Formats: sequence, C-alpha cells, structure tokens
Amino acid sequence: MNKMVYVCLCLLWPAILFAQDLEPRYFYRGLNYGSETLVNPVTMILHGGYGILQAENRTSFPDEIDYRTGAKNVWTNLRHPLRMIKEYGTEDFIIEQFLPLSADRRKAYYWPNYTTHLIGGGMSYRMMVEWYQAHGIVYAKPLAITTIMTYHYLNEIVENNGFVGNNTDPIADLLFFDPLSIVLFSSEDICRFFSETFSLSEWAFQFSVSPHDGGIQNQGQNFMMRYSVPYYSSLNVIYLFGNHGQLGLSWKKNSRDYISLTYGYASNRLVELGDDERILQLGTELVPMAGIYYDRNRSLMFSFIYTQRQDHLLRLNLYPGFKQWQVGNYSFPSPGLFLLLERDRNIIGGITFGYLPIQIMGAGF
Repeated sequence: MNKMVYVCLCLLWPAILFAQDLEPRYFYRGLNYGSETLVNPVTMILHGGYGILQAENRTSFPDEIDYRTGAKNVWTNLRHPLRMIKEYGTEDFIIEQFLPLSADRRKAYYWPNYTTHLIGGGMSYRMMVEWYQAHGIVYAKPLAITTIMTYHYLNEIVENNGFVGNNTDPIADLLFFDPLSIVLFSSEDICRFFSETFSLSEWAFQFSVSPHDGGIQNQGQNFMMRYSVPYYSSLNVIYLFGNHGQLGLSWKKNSRDYISLTYGYASNRLVELGDDERILQLGTELVPMAGIYYDRNRSLMFSFIYTQRQDHLLRLNLYPGFKQWQVGNYSFPSPGLFLLLERDRNIIGGITFGYLPIQIMGAGF
C-alpha cells in the first residue's frame, strides 16, 4: 500500500482514540418533525452513496451498477496516487481539485470538494457522532467514521461504475478532503462556528425505493447555510448546496420558522470531458433551478423546487411532522409526502415515515 494511504489513515486515529461524549449537540437535536426525522446512518449512506444517480443520464436502478469493477478501479487509483496524478497531469490535478484557477467551470472540481466534501462531509460526520450518542450507542466516533467513509467510498464506486483506468477524483476526495473534514469537525470551535454563525444543516430529500421495480427516487444529500443580514434581524442570506448551488433570501417569521426563496444551478447530465479513454474526466451540465423552502428550527418542513430538466422538472417534498395529528389523548406526526413531475407529465410520488431508514412507498403514475 502506498505511503500516502497510510498517512491519510493516520489522520483518522486521533478522532478514534479520543472518542468521548460531546456536548452540546450542534447538528443533531432529535427533533420529531421535518427532515431531521429521517436522519440515521442508513439514509446517510444511501443519500451520499447514490446521490450522483440524480444525473439525467444515469440509471435509477442500483442493481445496474458495476460495483465490482468500480471498487477495484477506485482502490487501484488509491493505492498508486502519485503515479495516477502524474499520468493525469500534476498541475492540472492541483488546479482542478484544489485551486480556484480552472478556466473550464466544468472542471472546477475544487468547488464540490470544499463545499460538499469538506464542509458538508465534516458536518455529516459530526452529526453521525451526535446521532450515535443520542441513541446510547458506544464508540460513537469510530462508528461515525465508518459510516461517513462507507458513504464516501460508495459514492466513488457508483461514480466510477464500469470504468477501468485513471480516475484521480477519489484520490483528492478519499485521501485528502474526506479525512480532513473529519479532523476539522472534531474541533468544538469549528462546529460551533458553522452551527451558530451559519446555521449549517442537512436538508436531504426523502429517499424512496419503488416496490415495483427496485428503482430509487428522490435521493440526494443537500446542505443549507444561512447568515443573518446586519441591521435586519428578520432577513438572512441563504446558500444551498449538494449536486446544485442556490443562493437566496430567507425571512424569519418567528423564533423558529423561516421561509426562503432561492435561485441557482443544478447538475443535469454527466459528460465526459477528456479525449483519452484511459483517463476518467467527468464534468456536469448545469441547468437553472429555483426553490421555495420552509423550515422550523433548521429542520426542513417543505420544499418546492423547479429545475429545467427532462426528469424532475418539479419536485415537492412535505416532510414528516408537518402537522401533529391528535387522536384522543395521543398525538403523532403526520407522514411525509413527495411528488416528482417530469416533462412528459409522468408523476412519481410516495409517502414517507420518520425514523424509517428506507421508504418503500414510491410509485409512478
């Protein structure tokens, strides 16, 4: 195994050895409503691992993915990072993966590296630590590291699929940004800064598996950051990111509820950018998108999103607990609902329930 792999693995050991109770909770509060009801290790892995299948030209059927080839090719690149980087082009690798200097925005891999992997991935790690602790599970940090690295590795396998050859993207992600995110969000100061100053939260969709054909829909891990505008206590700037980037304004209705309007761009199709068939260079085709969001205590309750895509033209998500139903002396949260409208007017919908790792109520009509 290459020495660089050992170095990156060693970066994880401090987080494992110093596993201890963490107070307070910054990213998981055990709320019984909204997107937070769907937070657990299984959905974390599924959203993160299969998020790239949101691309219009990727399959929605997990059994069609070549996991064996993908895992083998990713591991081969991780074992020989220096050789693969040199073959790809060291300067190109550094500019595209680390520095905001790439002239081709389709090769601006540094942006998702810093946002989704470093900030989003770090928050996901800390949220999993807090989730395990909240459920009384010992060894919270090692389990959280296992959960997060499993999701990252699955993501790289799914993205690689059946390709065999040079793929440097996992090198930047798995050997640098993902381990660094864990170290970064092991700091109380960093967690407090992103939680209190930017209200960093996860606003994932409601992952669903169709009982008819095993296809998956409505997957994707999304993140929200919000910053209060000086001198205007009720007005905030909001930024959403995942396989998209949206900027907008968020209005504070009261001490817990916010309504947000955003506009930006979403990934539509994955395109091959390179001329060399031995080197994998995936770019993304971007299309405009806009959204309306309603959250309560940073837990997303409702979203309505428009994108200029062939599939998922309109996406509505109503999360569990939007209403509290009263039956006699008992109160329980309403189930969630999602509807996806495609350009050909086909509608995909489903009902979701909080605390279930996989929703199996998806249906098309």
